[in-house]
Amino acid sequence: MPEKPEVITVANALKKRLIGKTIRSCHVFWDNIIAFPCVSLFCEKIVSQTIYNITTRGKFLVFELDDYSLIIHLRMEGKFFFRQKGEEFLKHEHVEFVLDDDTSFRYHDVRKFGKMYLILKQDTYLVPPLSKLGYEYDDISLTKKILYEKIHQRHIP
Repeated sequence: MPEKPEVITVANALKKRLIGKTIRSCHVFWDNIIAFPCVSLFCEKIVSQTIYNITTRGKFLVFELDDYSLIIHLRMEGKFFFRQKGEEFLKHEHVEFVLDDDTSFRYHDVRKFGKMYLILKQDTYLVPPLSKLGYEYDDISLTKKILYEKIHQRHIP
């Protein structure tokens, strides 16, 4: 499973290729990867959305689009590939986003554990999965006092 620094590295690498690109079509070949909404709505709503930023929250990638946030958890071994539009699909490529430059941006996951959520932009951090996460390592509101209180609320070894 990728750890936080690896997720940050993936986000930074994707930014270089995806910022400013618009999604022209979406194809899902393994429905269970789409956690919310249903696959048909996911594909319908993500089309014509432009990617403005890619950040992280916990181990989730957060793609900031026009009206939505695309939230992706890579789980055990999810990864992305850039291919030419129309290029043959590999066995474990389960989601394809065709971009406005005719690049095929594909999600590849051998074990099929990854998850994708398409959440309204204003609700990104207010609904699961991101609403259930604790503080980020660099959150300025994570103080010594809060950390001390959290540690001392639990009475386990």
